[in-house]
Amino acid sequence: MREQKRDPDALYVGLAKQALYKGIPFTFWLIGFVIVAECFLLTRNFWFAGSLGIVLWFVGVWLGRKDPFYLRILSIRFTKCAASRNRLYWGGNHYKP
Repeated sequence: MREQKRDPDALYVGLAKQALYKGIPFTFWLIGFVIVAECFLLTRNFWFAGSLGIVLWFVGVWLGRKDPFYLRILSIRFTKCAASRNRLYWGGNHYKP
């Protein structure tokens, strides 16, 4: 029996990727928008808030090219991996006494 070579079509490949808008995940857009809006409301300076938004965009693109799931990885790390009580003694999260 002859094996068939599977060719991934566009839908299959797209399901493995995270949804991006202009190279940044949507969750990072939301976080960046809230930060820039709060900065504008606190300082009333459009140029400062706009420049902060541009810097956040470059940071998001840089992190997104390294790993598009970085926000999900960080959220899982902070919710599932709690620090142990003896981490200051051992210099890290060691679970042995």
